[in-house]
Amino acid sequence: MKARIALVGIVFAGVFALTACSSADPSGDDVEVQVNAGATTPACTNCIKGVTYSTCAPVAVYSYGPDKSPFLGNARVAKLVYNQTTSAYEVPCVYIEKASRSTCKVNSSSAPWFRAKDGSIYMKTGYRVDQSGNAGGDWVISAVVDKDGTVPCVDPAGRDTAGTAATEELAAACVVETINVATNATGAYLENYATQKVCTSTSVHPDEAEYINGTKYCYTGRGAAMNDINGTERDMYGNYYPDENHCHVARISGVEAPAAKRPATRSLPAPGVVNTSTPILWRAVAKDIAIAN
Repeated sequence: MKARIALVGIVFAGVFALTACSSADPSGDDVEVQVNAGATTPACTNCIKGVTYSTCAPVAVYSYGPDKSPFLGNARVAKLVYNQTTSAYEVPCVYIEKASRSTCKVNSSSAPWFRAKDGSIYMKTGYRVDQSGNAGGDWVISAVVDKDGTVPCVDPAGRDTAGTAATEELAAACVVETINVATNATGAYLENYATQKVCTSTSVHPDEAEYINGTKYCYTGRGAAMNDINGTERDMYGNYYPDENHCHVARISGVEAPAAKRPATRSLPAPGVVNTSTPILWRAVAKDIAIAN
């Protein structure tokens, strides 16, 4: 029985313009991410030996865009890159249902964003866009994995120009799950509490979720599925579990997106629906589609 356990972006006419400016051990029991000026942020306090973890490199926030609410402490973010050929900002993105990577244009309406103290612009990962930057497409904004295995995140100790610190903090490290498999990297069962019915082609649930009598492979409650913008499991009251073993990411061709354990989806009708004839597997998060919660 398994245990449960350097450019400044200025918003103008809905797009980003430019002005000139300056610019871990994945399997250890205690991992620290090195931060500028010699500071350290504890990242992995309960890591399981042999499991790969993605650790978080904090970015100091200077100012937020119109919506700062998604930026909890340690929320993973993607650094925007300006393409001089296309005159557009771009981020890496992964296809919502297939393990493929691309580059997507973005603008100020694509997803919540902020300016860092070094002038760079970052967007919240996990938001869906099309390759032209329109919100709600079939591509998920993702972060480049650095050579040291870290990805950028919101510094929970950082303050914006209004002097407001992050009020809720996510885990600084997350389990790297294997895409398109049903088992969990830690060997533990999923504990995310699903408040909705989850129907699938999976006849034997990999996390022993509660079967709904009278249905064909529908489940609910603890472990039924997970589809959260931060890749983090919630308890039955909707609260995030704070530790790294309840936070999950998917890595595809050198970039990282929040991971979800769910059936596949179909794009239409918008914003998308669950394809109940598909199994429950680890996939990229499918924001705005009602799965699990």
